Amino acid sequence: GYEIKDVPGNVMRDEDAELALKGVAFNGNCPKATFEAMVKTFYQRQSDDLIASKTEGEALLKEEWSKPGQYDANIEIMTRAVNELFSDETKAIFNATGIGNSPSIVKDLHNIGLKMLSDTLIKGVSPGGDEDKDYQPTSPNSPEMYAHGDSEECQKARRYFEARGHKY
Repeated sequence: GYEIKDVPGNVMRDEDAELALKGVAFNGNCPKATFEAMVKTFYQRQSDDLIASKTEGEALLKEEWSKPGQYDANIEIMTRAVNELFSDETKAIFNATGIGNSPSIVKDLHNIGLKMLSDTLIKGVSPGGDEDKDYQPTSPNSPEMYAHGDSEECQKARRYFEARGHKY
């Protein structure tokens, strides 16, 4: 029978399409070597297109995020958001279809990642970081109530509200 080997790792195999193509090839008496060469060429072109799309997308983003270190930092934020929000299956689809190479998708995911950060300026344990992740202030709609207190509750509440963009 027809075999499909050596599919590049960066493309998603379409087993339903492969099965349909095998049926057409069989009914048309297509030689095994010809069928396998056509399918291999198809998948290789998909792989090449994905690589070109990724290269082009990176170039556009590097031009837009041109300050020293900005591209790498923004990609790190975007990657963190993707890892937090999406399953491995969804990430594989992003990669295999090229959706993850789209500059507009990358920028949108970066913006989501920014909103997920506890503090965009300080690395490590930051206000509203892991130690406070389950914390909910007693008065979640009254940030000013905690503006001047020195108690542990007031300090935690300030970190909570600052992590969500409130300025004291």
